Amino acid sequence: MNEQGNILIIDDKKSDAEEFERVLEEEGYEVEIEPTAEAGLARAKRESFDVVLTGLHLSGSDEGPKKGLDIISELQAAKPFLAVILMTAKPTTQTTIEAMKLGAVDFVEKPIDPRKVQLLCDEILQRRATMTNDTVDELLQLAELALEQRAFVEARVYLKMAMLRDGNRAEPYYWLSELYETQGDIREALHYYCRALDAGPTFQPSRKTLGRLKQLATGTRG
Repeated sequence: MNEQGNILIIDDKKSDAEEFERVLEEEGYEVEIEPTAEAGLARAKRESFDVVLTGLHLSGSDEGPKKGLDIISELQAAKPFLAVILMTAKPTTQTTIEAMKLGAVDFVEKPIDPRKVQLLCDEILQRRATMTNDTVDELLQLAELALEQRAFVEARVYLKMAMLRDGNRAEPYYWLSELYETQGDIREALHYYCRALDAGPTFQPSRKTLGRLKQLATGTRG
């Protein structure tokens, strides 16, 4: 149980938000929902939350839809240590990289499996509890040990800590791509492969992976 976990969901799709709430509360999280960007921002700034989940495009603004990237930017300025997860139906490498630069710790692609949201929140709290001053290379070594023991949550924690430590190192993204592929999540594997390639265009292991992952994603064979 994660009794210390307080989650704020900012989403104008009520049915989605309530399903996330149900799954997260089953795991011991305390969950609050706000349907608009303005209400969500005000509450996130006013109250104490461990994680904020926000959609990429939100209705309810007098000036029109407000982007999740704006929310991330404002929250980063107000509460730089608050973990924010971006939810989006059509993620692009540019969008996710921009979100990470603004301070988002992760993203989930719609349609979203609520259990994936729960696992991400688990990872965030564990990462916070195990935060160290290890270098990227040391974190990669810890991730390798965790992978050998098939401790996949711990491995993802160390790899994402390595990303936060140095976003220009390709290895953490590439290792996450391999991890998600072994677990059968080709969509996530492709996402992290693209981020590995963006971080290290000359990183050869990434370049050799693209064709194979695209074939798996489309169900075709070369």
